[in-house]
Amino acid sequence: MTTTSRSARYARWLSIPLGLAISALLVWQASYAAFSASAENNGNTWGAGHVGIRLGEGTPEPMFALEDLAPGAPPATQTVTATYTGSLDADVSLFARRADAGTADDLAQYIDLVITAAEGTTWSAGPSGEIFRGTLAAFLAGHDDFADGLTYEALGGSQQQGIFRFTTQLRADAPNSVQGTTVTVDFVAEARSTS
Repeated sequence: MTTTSRSARYARWLSIPLGLAISALLVWQASYAAFSASAENNGNTWGAGHVGIRLGEGTPEPMFALEDLAPGAPPATQTVTATYTGSLDADVSLFARRADAGTADDLAQYIDLVITAAEGTTWSAGPSGEIFRGTLAAFLAGHDDFADGLTYEALGGSQQQGIFRFTTQLRADAPNSVQGTTVTVDFVAEARSTS
């Protein structure tokens, strides 16, 4: 009886590993014998669009580097082309900011400025004709960042151009207090995507 109970115990202990081995063999055999098929959709990529704006060609030189201006001297005119080079639709804004410290009673308020969107401009919706007339100081005060700039729309991939003619003149009533002074301004064209 001892031998039989010992044999029964061994049989019970062996039945667990033997059962696991048989189950693994059946699972392997079932998976080995199964049909299969697969399909792939390869090469998925994501790329961000871009905005881009260029003023002039190459590295733009300052439009104005005027010295020794006399009150009432003939006006000076320069033209600059802003080209949209982005792939996304965008709003483009033309504005200016002071590049020097400046004061409230300085040369900028005695320089007349006229900005015209010249013939050949190809913006989809934007300014045309005369778009600003006033003093340089007034332009700086009213159009000194993207939100306050002269804004127009550009279509992605269009290479649309805005051609702007700037005419400046030192006013005839410029006082003695502005003799020998200067004002330095950066004109900026900035693009921001709308899509």
